[in-house]
Amino acid sequence: MSTGTVAGAPIPGRRSNVRVVVVGDRGSGKSSLIAAAASENFPESVAPVLPPTHLPADYYPDGVSVTIIDTSSSYAFVLRKTVIMLKVL
Repeated sequence: MSTGTVAGAPIPGRRSNVRVVVVGDRGSGKSSLIAAAASENFPESVAPVLPPTHLPADYYPDGVSVTIIDTSSSYAFVLRKTVIMLKVL
């Protein structure tokens, strides 16, 4: 497990980064939700599937960086991409 830091000093047992995979039905707003979280506004249009979106540790008060993984609504694509991105297998 990664550790967080306070003033550069590691905090044992605390994560310094988190990966979030957004999965849902076609047209449910997965990409729009990610774009809104990253830009703090709701965009008029976004790509159907976004590349991994990185939110730096200083974006949140707890100092944890977040990587948001967007997915296609195609089940096979979702499963394959998730396994590759998260290095599950």
